[in-house]
Amino acid sequence: MRSKQKLFSIFLCVCCFFSALSVSLCVVRIKLEENRGTSSFDEKTPETQGFLTSSLPLVPPTDEAGLTVISDTGSVFNILLIGTDARISGQPCRSDTMMLVSINRQSKKIVACSLLRDILVPIDGYGEHRLNSAYSFGGTSLLLKTLRDSLNIDISSYISVDFSSFAKIIDILGGVEVAVSSEEARVMNEMCKQSDSGISKIPLKDGTYHLNGIQALSYARDRSSPDGDFDRTKRQRNLISSVIKKIKKATPLELLNLLPVILQNVNTNLSESQFKAIISELSEYLNYDSVFTAIPQQGTFSFITLRGMSVIDVDFEANIRYLSEVIYS
Repeated sequence: MRSKQKLFSIFLCVCCFFSALSVSLCVVRIKLEENRGTSSFDEKTPETQGFLTSSLPLVPPTDEAGLTVISDTGSVFNILLIGTDARISGQPCRSDTMMLVSINRQSKKIVACSLLRDILVPIDGYGEHRLNSAYSFGGTSLLLKTLRDSLNIDISSYISVDFSSFAKIIDILGGVEVAVSSEEARVMNEMCKQSDSGISKIPLKDGTYHLNGIQALSYARDRSSPDGDFDRTKRQRNLISSVIKKIKKATPLELLNLLPVILQNVNTNLSESQFKAIISELSEYLNYDSVFTAIPQQGTFSFITLRGMSVIDVDFEANIRYLSEVIYS
């Protein structure tokens, strides 16, 4: 049992940060008979139902308006990855990064969809706010309810992690190669300076650079470009792609060194039965296509000001239709 628990932790750490479940599952398989350790299950949250079980419907349900409800089916499993902006464990925080990952066994596809944090949504009991405020107001449960109410995303499985630990993980991996523009380099250097980390600057010119943890985190959190969070989530997806390449080359020792960081920062309600089901499908997932996308889609939103805040006013119906098409097709 202890061996399975540590293996599950390895799966969580890769899944949380890289969203490429096919890669993370491969890592778990490599470790299947080598490792022993402790679990990182969230004891406060009930276990979710089995992974891709026969009891699930073959097609997702629809709401009263005829729109698809994004939910688990006999061939599709969904999980929400949450990166929080907490600096100290236990502090009130917001969901700095939200990504819906969907595994479609029928179309042999994994979809990773960023949900922009500035989307204006109704939050039960709090009125209209940015999407990332839901986590601050009521944790994972309120965030999941808000996604159900606004985007028809009716799922229960999640993994949440303190995003600040991302830098430590990148360093353990030995850094990553990322293509950076001169303006991104300028902002990254300034953010590193503010962190008082003593990190050396990177050249102020376009190029591909080897980034350490602090630099990679600065790259992922940069919102200074004209398109703000749209550009930021694109950078995060670029970083994910770079880390995937790094993970493929990582040694068993490097992967084991990730565990102390992950065990201190990850919470999940994935059940052990789901984990076993994922393990049984490893070889198949490794061959799946990966699709990276974001909500809202171009042409389906506008920027407005609410109580002095810049927020994204979204055509929810158009984005629900898009999301259901990309996940279930």
